[in-house]
Amino acid sequence: MSAAERLLHVAERAEYEACLGGTHYAPSGYDVEGFIHLCRPVQLAGVLERYYRDREDLLLLVLETEAFDAELVFEDTTGRGERFPHLRGAVPLAAVRAVRGIRTDGAGRVSAGAPAPGRSGGRSDHEALGQAAFILAEQCRDGVFAHVGKLPDAGFAAWLHAELAQRCPGFSDEEYASALGEGFLASR
Repeated sequence: MSAAERLLHVAERAEYEACLGGTHYAPSGYDVEGFIHLCRPVQLAGVLERYYRDREDLLLLVLETEAFDAELVFEDTTGRGERFPHLRGAVPLAAVRAVRGIRTDGAGRVSAGAPAPGRSGGRSDHEALGQAAFILAEQCRDGVFAHVGKLPDAGFAAWLHAELAQRCPGFSDEEYASALGEGFLASR
């Protein structure tokens, strides 16, 4: 793991917002398990599918590992041979690089409509498009789509556009291009 690696944590909105006056965040399960579940961007889809179907109260926290002040370990706690990152302490709020409101459908896929942190209303379709672009950018940054990276620049851009259009149909080419640009800037 590189010093600047980013990991993700799926948080319940109320639990995360309750910690905002302090310095650290820990979900309710931390007291029972003794660690906080994290994942790499490549693991996010499986985590959402297994544990977070039909949810509207979620936040995706993007975390900088170099700001952790507790032990980070990678373990296979499911017996499936996949090692997940676990933080053996609370997450310092200083490690939170970005917070995105997410909503999942019945299959655990990210869908439109989750309000952004600190907002009470629903998100606009453009915010949902931006969320999908941000997640796509984080997954690219983590090497999820390594096979696509071998394409020439124009081919890679076309693939990104098609991937985002599949995740969030119904926007213009200009809106997809704008969302991808903003998503990649925000994921840096």
